[in-house]
Amino acid sequence: AVNDLPGFIWAHSDKNKHIYGPGNSFELQFIKKTSGTTAWAIKYKLPRISVSFLYSDFGKPNLTGKAYSIIPQFEFGIIRKPHAELNFKLGTGLGYLTKIFDAQDNYKNTTIGSPLNLAFQAMLVYHHRIYKNIELNAGFGLMHFSCGNIRLPNLGINYPSASVGFSYFLSNPYQRQIPKMDSIHQKM
Repeated sequence: AVNDLPGFIWAHSDKNKHIYGPGNSFELQFIKKTSGTTAWAIKYKLPRISVSFLYSDFGKPNLTGKAYSIIPQFEFGIIRKPHAELNFKLGTGLGYLTKIFDAQDNYKNTTIGSPLNLAFQAMLVYHHRIYKNIELNAGFGLMHFSCGNIRLPNLGINYPSASVGFSYFLSNPYQRQIPKMDSIHQKM
């Protein structure tokens, strides 16, 4: 999947109001649709498993810079129709931020103290199949970057965003029948 995520840095504290501003992220996502051959896939109603590579431009190159992230994710189905799905996507991975707090060169960036960060993403995503193996994607969610208090400051960056894009699958991603758990799967 390829997705565009326009959004903004949300100033969630008086200490970082000055970093508020529009930005944009791009996501390259590799998705595998589970088929129901394992107990957990049946239990969670055939989730999608993915790994996303994200590039984020926070709109203030000298203050907040850019972020590069890799995030493994799960998408859990909320509503399924023959040609559409509404899913909840959740993932945590690593992010690298190009601009961090520096007492001399970047003292106004009071949000991040380390270039290596936890990268978190949660989204509601709507998928609509337009052809056998092609679907349009739209959604909204939140990305969060935090260095986990390894180095101060650590207010973190919150990035709410919309999402629009498309996916191409090698095989039909819309398997409608969730298999029933047999006695072997139930013991697992």
